[in-house]
Amino acid sequence: APVLSQEAQWARGALSALDENTRRKAIDRCKKAIDIARELGAKMLIIWPGREGFDLPLTTDYRKLWDNYVSAIKEISEYGSDLKVALEYKIEDPASYLLHGSAARALTTILELKSQGVNNVGINVEFAHAKLAKEYVPETIVLISRYRALYHLHLNDIFTEVDLDLFPASVHLLEFIELLYWLHEIGYDGWYGLDLFPRYLDAAEMVRQSIYNIKALYNALEKVGWSKIRKTIELNNPIESQKLLREILGVYI
Repeated sequence: APVLSQEAQWARGALSALDENTRRKAIDRCKKAIDIARELGAKMLIIWPGREGFDLPLTTDYRKLWDNYVSAIKEISEYGSDLKVALEYKIEDPASYLLHGSAARALTTILELKSQGVNNVGINVEFAHAKLAKEYVPETIVLISRYRALYHLHLNDIFTEVDLDLFPASVHLLEFIELLYWLHEIGYDGWYGLDLFPRYLDAAEMVRQSIYNIKALYNALEKVGWSKIRKTIELNNPIESQKLLREILGVYI
């Protein structure tokens, strides 16, 4: 994943930069990342377009901004045609307003590129970023899967409006349960990545406990049984769904 957000040179944009020299530097960095990925035997490049947007009104030609961004992603993806290119969306930060603020907005770029014959671009869904976009993540991954565009996951969690990269399922426990169910149902076979910010915690232990959280919830779903969960959902009955949740959690009255 090339870093295109933290350095001063990207303050006014990277892949979408209105300054062509800056834009070329960003594209070249992504191409270099593809070269490194090939050397390492990696199969995917993740791009987080954290500077692709704008900060203030009446400062930007939005037509040129979008043209620059889409053409940059096209050039990079064609250069790395043997790899998958996963775009990670976020509604804001560090730019005040980002082009890819939601899954649906990212899909517009993917579909535009498909219409131009570029078929190796998809999405990396970060749980916290999806929550910042007011998405319900289980439904979001089903939407993305309709276009065969779910390439990768960054699992973590969030309280409200600050992207603190907490333990997966530490806040949105029930949503994570349903997310894991739907990942199973759509046949997702990609990586379950972690994007965490330990702050004062031991980093290795945070990773370990995050993996345990995911495995424990997956095991709970398997114990109840995919078929039973599927049948309950098909009932479209909120009362039965509450009974199912308690069974998955292993809590009884």
